[in-house]
Amino acid sequence: MAHLFLFGCFALLGAAASLAARAGYRGQVCDRFAGYEVPAAVKSDPALRKRADDLVAFWCTGAAVLGFAPLVPPGASCSAAVVRRSPPGG
Repeated sequence: MAHLFLFGCFALLGAAASLAARAGYRGQVCDRFAGYEVPAAVKSDPALRKRADDLVAFWCTGAAVLGFAPLVPPGASCSAAVVRRSPPGG
């Protein structure tokens, strides 16, 4: 049962980080309703706004990859078990 809990936690972490990275890739980091609260200086300067979008996209993508990475071995073992159980010649 604990392995299912851990699987769900890592899946949730990866999904949340992916959604945060999406805000960065769409350029919505400085939007208060779709992104985050940022200082007024960042909102008013296009270069700082772009830098904030790039940083959020980069780091949240990395967090999503690290969140989904522990899910690869169980997925590989499940797919290997399916291949082993298939009938011969099929």
